[in-house]
Amino acid sequence: MTYVEGSSLLERAALDKLIYILKRGFGARVAETAVVSTKVHLTDQAVPGEVQVLATSDAGRVFYHRQSSGQIVHVDIFHSPGDVSPALVAMKMTSALTILRLETYGGSPVPPSSLVSFIDVQTALGGGRLDGPLAGGRELGARLAHKTHVHITFLNCPELLASLFSMISAVEAAIEGSGLELRKVRAVRMVRGSAPANLDDYRATTDSLLREGRGPGAEGVGSGAGTSKFSQTAPESAASGVESLRSWKDPSDGPNGRNSSYDSSDCPCRPDTTPGAITEALAREAVRRTGSYEDTVKILRALAAGMKSGEFLRFKTQSMRDPEEIREAMLRSKLATYDGFRYLLSPEGETVLEYLLSHRYEFEAYLRRLLRTLPSRGVVPGERAKAPLRPTSSCRRAVVVPIEKGNWHGDLAVVETAIARGIRMDTRFCPEDLRFYFRREEKSRPVILLIDASASMAGKRLQSAKELARTLVLTGKDDVAVCVFQDADVRVASGFTRNPRQIEQALTSIEASGLTPMARGLEGALAIAETKSAKPLVLLITDGIPTVPSSTLSPVDDAIDAARKLARRGIKLGCIGLEPNRGFLKQMVEAARGTLYIVDELESPVLASIARKERGY
Repeated sequence: MTYVEGSSLLERAALDKLIYILKRGFGARVAETAVVSTKVHLTDQAVPGEVQVLATSDAGRVFYHRQSSGQIVHVDIFHSPGDVSPALVAMKMTSALTILRLETYGGSPVPPSSLVSFIDVQTALGGGRLDGPLAGGRELGARLAHKTHVHITFLNCPELLASLFSMISAVEAAIEGSGLELRKVRAVRMVRGSAPANLDDYRATTDSLLREGRGPGAEGVGSGAGTSKFSQTAPESAASGVESLRSWKDPSDGPNGRNSSYDSSDCPCRPDTTPGAITEALAREAVRRTGSYEDTVKILRALAAGMKSGEFLRFKTQSMRDPEEIREAMLRSKLATYDGFRYLLSPEGETVLEYLLSHRYEFEAYLRRLLRTLPSRGVVPGERAKAPLRPTSSCRRAVVVPIEKGNWHGDLAVVETAIARGIRMDTRFCPEDLRFYFRREEKSRPVILLIDASASMAGKRLQSAKELARTLVLTGKDDVAVCVFQDADVRVASGFTRNPRQIEQALTSIEASGLTPMARGLEGALAIAETKSAKPLVLLITDGIPTVPSSTLSPVDDAIDAARKLARRGIKLGCIGLEPNRGFLKQMVEAARGTLYIVDELESPVLASIARKERGY
């Protein structure tokens, strides 16, 4: 397998899962705004937010008339109606690919930046090959067909697949840079059927290298479907194509570079001519590596003052990333230099630091999107008291109601209105005939994160719990409170808030020590819950059993009794614990009528996935 160098196990698991989905011929949503598959995609204006993936229409066959299936990956990134410059998309993508370094087992992967010739782009303003002049795809039909999304196609090879998440992030940045809004894909549906018979709206002449066996100037479907003006075609299969890519050369290259028919200086996406884009890409990569905006700024400021080797290795981040990995990433990205005595901030690092300080909120939004796309694979099934745990539907169905004076009118329900009118000689509609869709307002569910901060939670376990608090406030839409219990003390570290900075200040004061007063912790969570009109979700994270009593001489009985009080008040409890304590935790959760998750270890990705499942996101 090929991965981005230094990527986390979670990121690699996400890539593995995506590759598995593509190999099976399915489609997947990535980063909330993108749909990825090897098939043709369709949208229906009558069902906004839903993308249909045609299971029997291969993108390579339909767009490029390739003989084999599965050779072309098709990506659509959706946005509000408007125009996105293909040059801006190409610039952002090329800059992102330039700084990527890949690693593989048993070989040396091709740098992603050397494969830009095998990526096509199409927007409402045109498109073509990523490193070409982007002068194709300007036919009216092709432009109108891409008013609401950016279309990307590329050769299905390990190097480009490993770079997919970075490419999508770069396209999203280009969309936002065009003043448009990103649009969430609410559902991806696999449907059987062939591509539309009439593809005239997608016909466009391009310089793509992804098409097989056609001459110059031919027409194709969309930017990704145009034919190459070169006689040589790209490698024919993703499996065998990588070796060919290593030695493949653009046939238009002369002995001194590009021939007169195409001058690379015309390419709008050369990295050396776009320092702003490279700075943004470097800043995004640095934030992704360190795990938070604050940590990135903190490290860069420390480098500006100079850091000795020992200081770097002892450097602690909020996200508990390995300092050695961060050091290697800073050196590899040339944000830091080493003079043999200490590490210093490079000129590129100074530029990135200035950029980060002036774009704080954009990077917090970037991290928020990144966290929302974490895979849910590996979430242990919950054990719910007295009833099997069934997945809940995210669909909020609407009801149809007649019009009432003074009420707000929703969307008109055409069919129900016609039925209500019935058969009358008069063709006009009366006010009492009208029917409207009324959608129930979604109820908010605040979260109380109840953390066991006893001595046994010291180290990575407590850090994982803190990381969950950051994730909850960044990715959720509801208030989050943090309550800590340890020794004989129960403390509200942070009241209900959606402010990441307030949560961060609260987390810095939490240190592991003492015994486990679990009953008092549950009672404290109940007291906090009663301050909210909406009943919150209590998420308990613990690695042990209670050791401090509350009202009797039995810590276990007191904890079970406190859990029973939560059930009586209608407050849901979700408990995450370890296998050795399953017996007690199961009794407690049954008393609370809650859900129990037993995990091998309290790790950040697992905690975040369970929390998303409990919140119904």
